[in-house]
Amino acid sequence: MVWDANELQPDVAVVPCTAECLAAHDWTDYPRPLLVIEVASPSTRHRDAALKRKAYLDLGIPTYWIVEPQQGQVVVIRPNADDVVVTDILEWQPNDALPPLQIRVADFTLSQR
Repeated sequence: MVWDANELQPDVAVVPCTAECLAAHDWTDYPRPLLVIEVASPSTRHRDAALKRKAYLDLGIPTYWIVEPQQGQVVVIRPNADDVVVTDILEWQPNDALPPLQIRVADFTLSQR
């Protein structure tokens, strides 16, 4: 993804894709991601929480997660909403017709609760 003069490379991006999309030859032909995930580390925490946060919101990404393994939490960021810090069950449901994806935060963080 390109934002201003920066190319953003998230750790994980969930992109809605059709057969036409799969035939794309360039990443710029893919639709906008539904979810972007960054795994914070001491060296990236500020960039993930400031620059990338602004970029993803400006690009219209509907959900952005910052996984903080050392703190045992995930910060869920959505446009026009307060951030939500999740320490137990992380839930994501991009389509109301499908059941939500539920993930135990402790399963992928360093802080086992």
